[in-house]
Amino acid sequence: MKKIILLFASIALLFSACGKDEEQGLTDVKEINISGVSNDTVKLTVADTYQLNIATTPANAVNSLKFVSSNARIFTVSDKGLITAKGGGTGTLIVVGPNGEEYKKARVTIDVTQYVESVTRNDTYKC
Repeated sequence: MKKIILLFASIALLFSACGKDEEQGLTDVKEINISGVSNDTVKLTVADTYQLNIATTPANAVNSLKFVSSNARIFTVSDKGLITAKGGGTGTLIVVGPNGEEYKKARVTIDVTQYVESVTRNDTYKC
């Protein structure tokens, strides 16, 4: 009897979880392709923006993607894949999409150059 109750509870949970994904418009992502990136790296300077060009299989799964910055001091990323360079350094952008019980991921290195704006000299220490 307990096995039957557990079976029905599992089926109900499965259907309720599937319904939520469909209500939110989430589609399982089979593949994530990022184009226009050389050697899996985007090179920017501070204050630059860059729009990732992403294709998914199936094509409508692009709406299910989430974008994660490994270091928001170096760059931020919008929910549509627009990168904004904030400070010098290197970070990783992770693109994540649902794939059943697992997640499909793609990674891109974001390399931000920050140029020196001015240099001052302290003349109190002369040799």
